[in-house]
Amino acid sequence: MVRSSEKHQRNERERQRVHQVNEMFTRLRHSVRLSIDKKLSKADTLRLAIKYIDHLKKMLENGKIELADFHFTPSSSSSSSPSPSFPTYLVSPNYSN
Repeated sequence: MVRSSEKHQRNERERQRVHQVNEMFTRLRHSVRLSIDKKLSKADTLRLAIKYIDHLKKMLENGKIELADFHFTPSSSSSSSPSPSFPTYLVSPNYSN
């Protein structure tokens, strides 16, 4: 039998985990910078992020941007930690795959 305090601790850890995942999705949505104000689902956010990463890869391959333009800072599980800083390029919201 699970004790009430153990169950409470487990539930609290899960709430914190879900909160952190949601916070990271919000940051990801801001990173892909859509010109639309509609909030995307998590699945759509991931699809668009994949397309955005592919777009950046192609720009690197074509010499339109250089890897030196990307400045990464280590992150931790803390939400107050710095995040990667890099030029933002608009990606079309037409992200069908």
